[in-house]
Amino acid sequence: MFVRKIGVFSLAVATAVSTMSIATVSPQEEENIPPSMVAELDPPVLDDPAFALRVSDTFTSSDGQSGQYHLINDHVDPLEPAGMIVQLHGDGAAEFGNFTQGVEGKLSRVQAVAREQNMVLLAARTPSHDEGDPTWWRGGGLAKSNYLAELINAVGYGGNNIDRSQVWFTGYSGGAEQLSYHFLAQHLDLVDGGGALLVGGGGNGVVSNASSHLPENFRLHWLTGSEDVTGEFCGYCAAERGQLHYLNQGFAGTSIEILPGYDHYELQLVEADYLSYLISQSRTV
Repeated sequence: MFVRKIGVFSLAVATAVSTMSIATVSPQEEENIPPSMVAELDPPVLDDPAFALRVSDTFTSSDGQSGQYHLINDHVDPLEPAGMIVQLHGDGAAEFGNFTQGVEGKLSRVQAVAREQNMVLLAARTPSHDEGDPTWWRGGGLAKSNYLAELINAVGYGGNNIDRSQVWFTGYSGGAEQLSYHFLAQHLDLVDGGGALLVGGGGNGVVSNASSHLPENFRLHWLTGSEDVTGEFCGYCAAERGQLHYLNQGFAGTSIEILPGYDHYELQLVEADYLSYLISQSRTV
């Protein structure tokens, strides 16, 4: 098992974040977002400037689950296939609701990564949010993974010229748990390559056998901190268990980074920087 406790990248982000204020947003904080109409299954088209816009809307899956999403593709080059970043929030969905300021504007920073890498950004909110469960992993996590798969097919791929070998997922806390528990084990046939960044979580979950699709060329990376413990939840313990589980399932391209001194919430301040680093590294191999 490859455990990289600190390296050149860790030192760089540690120095950069030392000058930033620490986030005070609680993971349980929820934003009140006005409901929007159910999205038509006709998402924006990259080569049509009239539709190359930031879109926030609601998607309803075939089994009736509904959730909000942000789709941002106005920065991509319409002459080239674009990659895609799929971002999942943590418990409470605070960073989804406040695009520019939630947890120090994390989604704005992820958008900047999408811009620099010529990738569409699809940020999804859990479909159980409006029923009082603002988490991706509790209460029917498998059904939520099926919802996410339909969302990616209809809104992410539909109408967008996506290079499916360049699809990256990033999930924080409960979003990381959804990826490791359910989505990566069930739906990797949606992509032809890319990777996933699991931040502050990502345990071995409930599926004994992970997807056999792309076990060798799909990269799985866990980002946690030496102080990543909140209440009864140990983030770095979950990360270590998750990496070992997927390594044993044949996913050779796994790694884990434990940032000295970082707690559960501070990890969000470096999520975008680390995602950018991983995507850039994958394109040089």
